[in-house]
Parts: sequence; C-alpha cells; structure tokens
Amino acid sequence: MSEQHTTPADVVRAYAQAKSRADIQAALRYCSPDTVFETIAFQAAATGIDEVARQTAAAWRKQAKAVAR
Repeated sequence: MSEQHTTPADVVRAYAQAKSRADIQAALRYCSPDTVFETIAFQAAATGIDEVARQTAAAWRKQAKAVAR
C-alpha cells in the first residue's frame, strides 16, 4: 500500500477507488495474499492474489467486449 490508511473505512475506500479505476493490481494491494473472492452470481471462486487478479482481469475483458458490441 503506497498510502497510509488508518481505519478500515480508509482501506475499503481506497480499494473501491482502485476498482472503480479498473486498477486490479492497486485494488489487490489491500488484500491479503491468501484472499478468497467468491462471485455467487457467476458461480466463481478464486483463492490467492494471482488467481483473483487473473479471474478479475478475464471478467473485465469479457465485460468490455460485451459493452463494445
């Protein structure tokens, strides 16, 4: 984390801002290395920063292609 975040709300805000910029790597800096993401709507789960980054990037690319159509 490049910035000092002193409260849980600061961390969540910084994470959300990074995701809003579609900056996966910046967002994941606020997660633990063994983080687990579950996306119930897509029946997807990812464990660990690398897998979460891979799945998130793939989902965002797919979404961008759908929007561009």
